[in-house]
Amino acid sequence: MFKYCFTGAGKFPFPGKNWQFAEHPENNGIDTQKLSVLHKYLVDSTQMTGFMVVQHGKVVFTYGDIEENSYIASCRKSVLAMLYGAYITSGEINLHTTLKELGIDDIGGLLPQEKEATIEVSS
Repeated sequence: MFKYCFTGAGKFPFPGKNWQFAEHPENNGIDTQKLSVLHKYLVDSTQMTGFMVVQHGKVVFTYGDIEENSYIASCRKSVLAMLYGAYITSGEINLHTTLKELGIDDIGGLLPQEKEATIEVSS
């Protein structure tokens, strides 16, 4: 589970100990038929152990074991891109801010040099 979340803090209810589940996600523009297609894809085409879609701080879809933490080091950039994308576009997140300035660390701690990394990834 992510230790830090900078995605719209204060705008939407984010969980404390427990997540809230949306009772009728279709009332908020979620296409439940597309969620069915997503579920079939996850079952048939991935080896994913757990997956969750959250909209406005409430869970609208789950698959698999969402309680078990998975090691995701090789896909961290992709996960962060999904979480940060809209906020980078809107200018809420400055790509030149360092991990140290944001107070971001890792289990076991980042090295001082790693904390100087910025959000921006050069290609």
